Amino acid sequence: MSCASCPCPGPAACPPVYCEWAAERPQDEVRLRHVRARMGCGDTPALALAVPPPGARPSGIRKELVVCRYKEDVAWLDLVPAEFHVSLYDKSDEPYRVARAVRRERLPNVGRESHSMLHHVARYYGGLAEWTYFAQGDALDHAPDFLGRLAVDYADVCTLTEGYSATHPPAAVRAFDRVEVVGGFRVRYGDALAQVLHGRPWFNPRAWERAFAGPMPSPLRFGYAAMYAVPRARILARPRTFWLWLLGEAERSP
Repeated sequence: MSCASCPCPGPAACPPVYCEWAAERPQDEVRLRHVRARMGCGDTPALALAVPPPGARPSGIRKELVVCRYKEDVAWLDLVPAEFHVSLYDKSDEPYRVARAVRRERLPNVGRESHSMLHHVARYYGGLAEWTYFAQGDALDHAPDFLGRLAVDYADVCTLTEGYSATHPPAAVRAFDRVEVVGGFRVRYGDALAQVLHGRPWFNPRAWERAFAGPMPSPLRFGYAAMYAVPRARILARPRTFWLWLLGEAERSP
């Protein structure tokens, strides 16, 4: 299928590889239809999501902090620079106290932080901030210098951590990491293929095969604790249908 003939939506270019990915996986259309229904979408080739009500979200956001919360104390949000628009995706009934303006949205407790992040990308695909910073509710536990990292002017996607915690992963796993310095902060990328959890490989290569048409890189780098600064162009490089499909996969996870 050529790019010109595929129904990929949005302002992003439609890579032929993605068109082949969509054509080869018709069984996932059922999952896409389910996601569209849950998010108020019409059953159209454009897969347009419901437009947020007027005033619910300002336009032209330069920097947005997307926080994925489940009962964590998020009082640290009051220390986030005022230039950030803050969106809090909450999967708990626990109250919280934050003085600054925060857009809070409740989500079902499925799919962990990846579900919250993908929900944000799919929901606001056409109005994403110039830069989106994704973070856990306990961001300072994963990166005590997290607030300082928010002040860095990044050139491209960058992890916002040096590791998952002070003691994890163990030294034997960290030996496979790639470490860089960005804006005066050490950033660390692990190799997903070298991670072991409870005696078993942490990453299943079949997950790559389901999502991407190209060969899986080795090492397969990732940032610890799922906290990243991401420019809008990187997200728009893939059509909204791709992010909707991933959201459907996350919804099936506990």
